[in-house]
Amino acid sequence: MGKVTLTFVFTLLFTGLISFWASALDLSRIDLSHQYDPDAPVKATYRVTESGGKITIFLLIQADSIGLWTREYLVQKGYSSEDHQNIFPTVRELFSDDQTWRGSISFTTPKSENLLILKLGGTDFNFYFDIPIKNGRDDFSPFYPSAQDQPIISSFLNTNKLDWNVTDPIHTTSYTENFDAADAPMNEMKALMPNISEDSTFFYEDSTRLQDYHFYTFRVDSTSVSSITLLKTPPYYPTFRLISELMGPMKYITTEIEFKTLTQSNRPKRTFDEFWINTYGTKFRARNAIRKYYKSVEYANEYFTSFKQGWKTDRGMIFVVYGTPLEMYRTNTTETWVYEKQEFEFLKISTLFAPIFALRKDKKYEKDWYKEVGSLRKGE
Repeated sequence: MGKVTLTFVFTLLFTGLISFWASALDLSRIDLSHQYDPDAPVKATYRVTESGGKITIFLLIQADSIGLWTREYLVQKGYSSEDHQNIFPTVRELFSDDQTWRGSISFTTPKSENLLILKLGGTDFNFYFDIPIKNGRDDFSPFYPSAQDQPIISSFLNTNKLDWNVTDPIHTTSYTENFDAADAPMNEMKALMPNISEDSTFFYEDSTRLQDYHFYTFRVDSTSVSSITLLKTPPYYPTFRLISELMGPMKYITTEIEFKTLTQSNRPKRTFDEFWINTYGTKFRARNAIRKYYKSVEYANEYFTSFKQGWKTDRGMIFVVYGTPLEMYRTNTTETWVYEKQEFEFLKISTLFAPIFALRKDKKYEKDWYKEVGSLRKGE
């Protein structure tokens, strides 16, 4: 069983687990692909809040024998900055066991630094996690959602237990998440944000009013640009169970005619099964292929969900078809994925709801894309 400590607060001066390095990192040259690797030995996710000149970052760190991992912190202006500032955060532990550490770090908002780097040190390797601490021109929200007394770290809400750390009325705006799947990488770029209209606005009272596959913006002040966006999902998300959910990701591995047949069938479950069996030859091979493909969809949902489902994003599409990149690099405005024979660049673009990463598309990807999809359909 885990150890829950709601009031345990300690600082750098009182722990031997946290130390600091003395020089800034050129993070743009450090491979960060472990952040998208399901088999990585350590994982870290976060939510940033800001209030009264102080930044608080809620952290969830997962690893085997987590007590053996060291944590170090550094703030700097950007990914390739030469200047840095050591910080002495207040650390609050909310939960810990052998595989999980959940808690928060708090520190005074830096004047010019935009990026916090979390360095997790294992027995043989160090792993870096970049956490933006400046939200464009706007501050991060001073309030945050929680469930069962634990801050919600993810961008999706798959529980009906939702609370807030404030007593003020929460102004809520509802939108339907009916975005199309991402277009193939060789297609022309379309409008990054289609026309989105509000479904309704109301004061949040309880989560029973929140509908699955709608996304919501929450504000304490209706005139504030500082908000939190969450996608409401079924409790089993990021996995899929319904045939209607399973159909969408088929777009990436089917022809236009096949996809139309699947989505317009009067017997969708039977048509779905027939496609996989006909493609893979036997029920056994089809079952294994389905399991493998939708595991990739699940990871895409876990890593890339924002106000749209993760598999629908450009990064989600590439992940589902190509898998975890061999290498991944970030700058202040780009994210680059490197595979054995291919490289993809995503442009970071701010939106009202959350940043999006738009793939820089090119006709040069066409041949390799069809080859990769063909390999998937052969079970390779």
